[in-house]
Amino acid sequence: MASNKKPDSVAIDLTAEDEVVLETEDSSNLVEPKNLNTANHSRGKALKDLPGNLAVVAELSVFKERSLGSHEFAFEEIALNVGGCVELEKGTILEGDTKALTTAYFIRISKILTSHESQYVVGKLFKRARHGYGLFDKTPGEVFWIREKATVNVKHVVRIRELILTNHTELTCGGLLPRDESATEKSGNWRDGEDIGRLICRRRANLLDNAENTDGSAKHIIGDEGFVRMLEEFEADEAFRQLIKGIWTSEKDDAIFQEKAEVEEKAIDLTLPARHDSTPEKSQAPQASPKTKRQYTFGDFFCGAGGASCGAKLAGFKIVYGIDNWEDAVCSYGRNYVTSKAIKADICEFAANPCSVSLPAARLYADVIHLSCPCQFYSPVHTIPGKNDEINEVASLVVDRLLKVVRPRVVTSEQTFGINTTRKFKNHFAIVINQYVRNNYSVRWAVKDATEYGAASARKRLIVIASCPGEPLPNFPAPTSYNPFQVRNSPNSQRLPETPTIGQILASVPPDAANHTFRPYPQPKMSPFHLDQPFNKTITCDGGESKVHPNGKRPFTLRELATFQTFPIDYKFSYTSDTSIIKQM
Repeated sequence: MASNKKPDSVAIDLTAEDEVVLETEDSSNLVEPKNLNTANHSRGKALKDLPGNLAVVAELSVFKERSLGSHEFAFEEIALNVGGCVELEKGTILEGDTKALTTAYFIRISKILTSHESQYVVGKLFKRARHGYGLFDKTPGEVFWIREKATVNVKHVVRIRELILTNHTELTCGGLLPRDESATEKSGNWRDGEDIGRLICRRRANLLDNAENTDGSAKHIIGDEGFVRMLEEFEADEAFRQLIKGIWTSEKDDAIFQEKAEVEEKAIDLTLPARHDSTPEKSQAPQASPKTKRQYTFGDFFCGAGGASCGAKLAGFKIVYGIDNWEDAVCSYGRNYVTSKAIKADICEFAANPCSVSLPAARLYADVIHLSCPCQFYSPVHTIPGKNDEINEVASLVVDRLLKVVRPRVVTSEQTFGINTTRKFKNHFAIVINQYVRNNYSVRWAVKDATEYGAASARKRLIVIASCPGEPLPNFPAPTSYNPFQVRNSPNSQRLPETPTIGQILASVPPDAANHTFRPYPQPKMSPFHLDQPFNKTITCDGGESKVHPNGKRPFTLRELATFQTFPIDYKFSYTSDTSIIKQM
């Protein structure tokens, strides 16, 4: 058996690559979060020394003592080989780490190191999905890839396991695996299957892991940014690879084509905007002009007045519809997107019954959708229960159904950062992410400040980007502006343009702009703003102190507030009250 004594010999740098948690991620064009996903990194502990006389071997037999009961013991041989998988015992401390693992982990062996004193296995580290902080479904036998490289003494190896890496989304990998031989079927003896059955890895994650205290917020436990994504084809085992790209969208195209055929036999839907171009049948598509470029479609849920659609339009998307349950917002949306569908509907009801809005599949599906679920319930400043709390809470649970109905290629979403940083919302955050994961979407999240992207108004939000199977998971764009008042004492090393100031924004609003009426106060008020600084406050529905102009003589006009939120000067709002327009922003 291997000795438990730690040798005093000089170390060789065999674990240096542990410093980069996902070292192969560059091959998939992904930018990793700043947080490393092992507990010891956050404490800055040095890696343990390994013996200096280690040799690399392809296989190794070790012997583990097993209890036979009645004070009898026997030694069991465990044959280790490169490419195999081993299960680690609970309480294992990985080389370079300082905290024992609180549950069993698994290593796909890429290297075996041995000397007279000790033996080690090196390889990718995996964790059970049911121990994945609620981000994954608790499917028996499912594991996720949590770390690119880990090193562990073989004394912590419990048993040999069969592990398959696949990018198949179906449990049996398209029929390659019999269900009765997989640990993924939850039956009466499913836990026995977890101990000896086949393990399947379909996903890779970048999370803080093995936190000392799991009672905190989601940010405290798994970090303020991260991702869970499906394995890419090249990462899967060769026998279990699938070319997924195109399958997702082809199923959607078939549904659209079938519905178009049915619509031709019925009356024309006169509620749809007039179209100047006819859509040919799939089998009779004409040859496209070399200059023709496909325009991606965009659907906006919880659209408000249409701020997200405005950005999507500037980016070149074709806006197909916006949906909201508030009449004022829907009216504003319709005024600005006259060729799109402005739909007044409850999002939950729409997801349950899309036909309720008389929108055919050809207009229902969108390449990209955006979700701006109500944020009041999760806001850090929401300390008193509100009458709409339950409705706003349920709204964030509609993602699962929307993905099934719309089947978008890419989803973007924003929510107040409170859902990620508040302890009581830890499970809510996990449920939000799980809705993407369970639908086999890859998902990335991070808390971002709008002032880093050219906006003058501070708006700290949890941003989520997700992509369907076969579509690469987009990175977050690099910051485009620098806010010296948010990043104190931090140099502008990238030499980015500074965030626009209040004075610059006010100067851009022409005197004759709509919704730009001055209403002086009877008496001057104190203002928290300065003309030479950005608008470093979030605009709330009631305005509050965020309404007072720097001169203290008047509140900001509605147009000025809208411009702080990056709405164009000519953007139209349906006017019922000042409060209504502020809320629409």
